[in-house]
Amino acid sequence: MIVFPQTYNYRLIIGSLILALTVLGVFTVHNQNKLEEYNSYLAQEKKLIQNELSEMISRFDTIDVENKELSQQLEDSKLKLEQALDSIKTLKVSANLLTHYRSKIEMLKDERNQILNLVEKLESKNKTLQTEAAQSKQQLTSVKNLAVTLKDTNVELEKDNKTLKKQIVSASQMQVTMLDAKAVKRVGRNRVVTTDKAKRTNKLLVEFIIPKNNLVTTGVKDIYIQIVNPNNNVVSNKDEVKFGKQTLIYSKKLDVNFTNQDVEVSTFIEADEDEPFKEGVYFVNVFNKENRLASISILLD
Repeated sequence: MIVFPQTYNYRLIIGSLILALTVLGVFTVHNQNKLEEYNSYLAQEKKLIQNELSEMISRFDTIDVENKELSQQLEDSKLKLEQALDSIKTLKVSANLLTHYRSKIEMLKDERNQILNLVEKLESKNKTLQTEAAQSKQQLTSVKNLAVTLKDTNVELEKDNKTLKKQIVSASQMQVTMLDAKAVKRVGRNRVVTTDKAKRTNKLLVEFIIPKNNLVTTGVKDIYIQIVNPNNNVVSNKDEVKFGKQTLIYSKKLDVNFTNQDVEVSTFIEADEDEPFKEGVYFVNVFNKENRLASISILLD
């Protein structure tokens, strides 16, 4: 006897199982593909993070900072990047881990950018300071050069001033021109008989001119005539006068009234009775106070 309803039930169950297995297989294959895609995505993201970390580390090597504190901050930031790179290489990645490292990278980027901005500001300030220092140095050099120039100019001016003062002092002193001395044998009513023989000489005639000079004050001037014989003695030693530490022994003193006009002076100097004129050279000097105004010599045979 054949029972058809029971056979039908078995077929229905088997069909349902086959369908379920098919659906499960398809789902498993789909999930496997999704897992492989996910793992590939994680690997790709891991590689990108590694490359980004490596690039950030390499950029630190190109940064040269003189400031010790900032340099240490950069080294600390670089060390954090190296530690993160080492960690991600060894750890099994997941979406949460990648998110964590992404956040850490952004944080380290911000930290690096803050340091680099500070470095840039300091470098800009340093350049400004260097420029100002260079300008100050240049200005200081210019000032020094100017000071040296002014010093040299002052030295020259002082020399010129001293020279000018000497010239003024010299110009303000009384001058004597046309100094002449003659040996006199005798003096007549209208003529003076001169000689060049010592044994015939009774006196010496000294003549000179005091020229006008606006720088010389007018009034009576003391003029001293000094005649020195061949024995280096003063002829007709009248007296001596002191000017400070200097002593002048003179043969004759004249009081000349100077009115800022040319003054012609002529005077005779007689020899001492105990020391007449003798052969040799006689020196005639004209003084105003301690200043010698002119000199001349005369030879007696």
